[in-house]
Formats: sequence, structure tokens, C-alpha cells
Amino acid sequence: MKAVGRSAAVAIGLLPLWWPAAAFAHGFAKRYDLPIPLGFYLTGAGATVAVSFALLALFAKDRPAVARDRAPEIALTALGRLLARPWIAASLRTLSAAMLALVVVAGFIGDADPYKNIAPTFVWVIWWVGMLFINTFVGDLWAVVNPWTAWFAAAEAIVRRLWPGARLDLGRPYPARLGMWPAVLLFLAFAWLELIWGDGEDPYKLAQMIVAYSEITWAGMAVFGRGVWLANGEAFTVVFSTFARFAPLARRAGSGALVLRLLGAGLLVEAPIPVSMVALVMAMLATVTFDGAMLTPPWTTYYTFFRDMPSLQSFWSADWMTLAIGFWILATPALIAFVLAFAGVFTACCRASAALAGGVSTAEVARRFALTFLPIAIAYHFAHYLTYLLLTGQYFIPTISDPFGFGWNLFGTAAFQADIGLIGAKFAWIVAVIAIVAGHIIAVILAHLTATRLFGDHRRVILSQLPMLAVMVGYTMLSLWIIAQPTVE
Repeated sequence: MKAVGRSAAVAIGLLPLWWPAAAFAHGFAKRYDLPIPLGFYLTGAGATVAVSFALLALFAKDRPAVARDRAPEIALTALGRLLARPWIAASLRTLSAAMLALVVVAGFIGDADPYKNIAPTFVWVIWWVGMLFINTFVGDLWAVVNPWTAWFAAAEAIVRRLWPGARLDLGRPYPARLGMWPAVLLFLAFAWLELIWGDGEDPYKLAQMIVAYSEITWAGMAVFGRGVWLANGEAFTVVFSTFARFAPLARRAGSGALVLRLLGAGLLVEAPIPVSMVALVMAMLATVTFDGAMLTPPWTTYYTFFRDMPSLQSFWSADWMTLAIGFWILATPALIAFVLAFAGVFTACCRASAALAGGVSTAEVARRFALTFLPIAIAYHFAHYLTYLLLTGQYFIPTISDPFGFGWNLFGTAAFQADIGLIGAKFAWIVAVIAIVAGHIIAVILAHLTATRLFGDHRRVILSQLPMLAVMVGYTMLSLWIIAQPTVE
């Protein structure tokens, strides 16, 4: 068997550890009472990641030529032909476009109670978390159902019908120096709205934000063209497509054939990715960690320290100051600090790897290895949000029948009562451990294969991975520590 095949076999052997694994800190008022000290879990998890690196170093000595081979794929010809039928994609796009319109209308005219209005639950749970999971563990569904694309494409079709040969977009050249930075900035703005804004559950204000984002998206498409803006400026297309690199279903480059591949195979790149995509990966890692950290006692200590500081009492008691503004003032710098800290640690890690291996720059290492850290973000997203999806997602069921909160019962589900005891804290903790450790192990495997492609020499490969291993082990322990903390609000 070729060396890359041996590495793939190692990956396959570790994949069963990945599956049903999750936890979500928001779901429980206190931590699960661990049967052994937390330090044992943290040490054991970190040691597991380190041992996986040692096994790769001993048994997966890939040669450069072999490491460049294409990862194993299985062509799904029949399924590909079925999904390629125009009516399927058209139906999904129509449904998605209708849901966007429904959510906006419900936000503006529906009941202000977030549990009675379909908008908050659909946006934050079904769409954001649900679509993220589908794109990560199935395939890039968002590329098909993107409602902003659907509405813009419909407008383009109308324009072409009324004025043959006319275009809806101006076709302006997209500045290469911008890269994906518009999408990165819009994603950070979205993260701020999700984590700090505080009015995300207000249907009316949420609808206003959706309309504002729609205007930005359609303006970008109108200036630069639909495809160009989707690839660089539409935050959710960029985010979802990046997560979809991990998915088992994908379209083969060139032919477009549907294939089944190993989880994470799409994260192995032949050429360096843009710096803006590196920043996006760091932002995704930082924001989900910040979300968990804001529910821990140290966050409360940080918040109350500055809120109660005597020298700042006149500032906090100003007439214009509100609870929300005060929270923004303290939380926003913390979010920025998290993003900068993750970027700084990753840069330092890449600098150390480049120095130990030799022959490459820090930028080259960063642009080749950033995507190998994505399984860590996926693991923490999965651990952080699965229970949230299963518990809070139940509130979507009654709103299907009564989306505006007007007392309707269109599909007979309006009286459904959510079972908040569906998932227990013990289950959440156990599967969180599995998810986080498995995600880091997969990251170690991908980093090893990437290092083999880049450096070739086995000694350089191992040396280049030592700083990254230290970061991965540290983040494994940090993630589990955050998950284990008692939830505070």
C-alpha cells in the first residue's frame, strides 16, 4: 500500500471517534459533576493528541511524490445524476428564497415574542447551526440554496427577458488586493451581532439586520457580478464553503462529478491559500471559543471588575449609558483581543515551524497549514452547538404552523411543547470530549500530510510539526476546560 494510503488508513481508523459528539455550554445551568478530577480529563485528552502525532511520526513516513497523490474518492454517478436534475435545484432555491421572505416579513409584522415568531429560532438555530452542520458533515448545500443568489438570479432572468442582452450587474473588475477581506469583516460583524449585540432575539431588529445584509450582498453582486461577490464578499458563502471542504460529498474539480471522499480530504491544498482565508479560519476559531468563554466564571470576573471599578463609576452612570451599551463597551474589545490572540499564536507557531524546518517563510507555512486547523474549529462548533440545535431547535416546530404568532395551526404542530430534558449534561460532556479530541487528531493527521507535501524530508516534517502540536494540545485542553465550566449569564 502506498504511504498516503497508510496515512488515509490511520485517518479512517480514527474517524469513528469523531461521530456523535457534542456539547453546548448554553444548555445547562451548571457543569456536569465529573467522576474524576477535571485535570485528569485535560491531561488525558492532551496526551491522546500527542500520542497520535507520535504514531504518525513512526508509521506514516510519506515520501513527497506519494503524499501528492489524490486522496481516495468514490464516484457517486447515479446520485450525481439525480441531484443534477434542474427541478431539484430549482425547488430548493425557491423554498430557500421563500423562507428568507417569510423570516423578514415575520420579523416586521409578527409577534415580538421570540418563542412565537419564526424568525429568531430559524435564523440562529435552524439556518446558522443547521446549515453549518449540513455543509460540514454532508456537502455544500448552501451553494445550491443560497437565497440571496436565488433572488438575484431571478431578477437577472427578468431583466434578460425584458431587455435581451442586458445585464443586471455592472461587471466592474474586483480588486485583487481585497481578496476575501470583505467576507472576513462581514463574518466578524455577524459574530458581534450573535455574541454581543443582545437584540438578536428581537424579531423586528433581526429583520432589519437581514434587510441590511441583503442590501450589501445584492449591491456587491450588482457591482462586481454574482459569482465574484459570492467567492469573495458574501460572508456565509465563504464560511459555509470553507467548512464544506471537510465534508464527505463534493464535486470533483473539472468534471463536476459527485464523489465520496474521506472527511477532511478537501482541506489538503496543492497551493497556498490567500492570507484573507487564513484570517477567516482564525476568526472562526476565535469567535466560537469566545462564545464559550463568555459563559464561564472568568468572564464574570472580567466584566464585574471593570463595571464596579470606582474610578469608572461616573462613566457607567452617565445618562446615555445603558446596560446594553456597557456590555458592548466591555465585550467588543474582548472579542477583538480573542481574534488577535488566535492570529498571534498561529503566526508565532508558523514562524517557529518555518525556523525549525528551514527553507520556507512564515507566510508560506501559514498559508499552507491554516486549513489543517479547521477540524479544530469544526470540533468546537459541533461540541458547542449540537445540544443547542437539539434543544432550542424544538421551538421551531410550533412556529412552522404559526410563523407570525397569530394563533394559526397550519400543520397541526402549534401546540408542540419543547422537551428541554431531551439531552442531559452527562451526555453533553462525554460527547464533547470525544468531539474535541477527535477534531484535534484529524487536524494532526492533516498537518502531517501537508508537511510531507511541503518539506518532503521526514526529519523536517517532524520538526515543523512540533510547534503546531504544542498549540493543538494546548487548545484541546483549553476547549475542554471551557466546556467543563459552570454556565454563568
